[in-house]
Amino acid sequence: MTGEAQHTTSARISTLALSEVQAAMKEYWAVLDESELSEASKGMYMDMAGNFVRWMSGEFVPGSRKNPYPFRKRKKDPIAS
Repeated sequence: MTGEAQHTTSARISTLALSEVQAAMKEYWAVLDESELSEASKGMYMDMAGNFVRWMSGEFVPGSRKNPYPFRKRKKDPIAS
């Protein structure tokens, strides 16, 4: 891989495996909610896990500062109009 982040729309794992990972992530989030971590730490753990699952599903490009959420519709910038 070169210095640029690769952009892909295809999942890296099967649909069945992805649904199992997403179910496990929900359980992970429930464990985090019950933990004694600070709210900021919980949010960080959830965001990082979510980004990994989104990367596996082809919806996230790590290191992309310009467009880390390539499939999310952007709101129009009222200042640019």
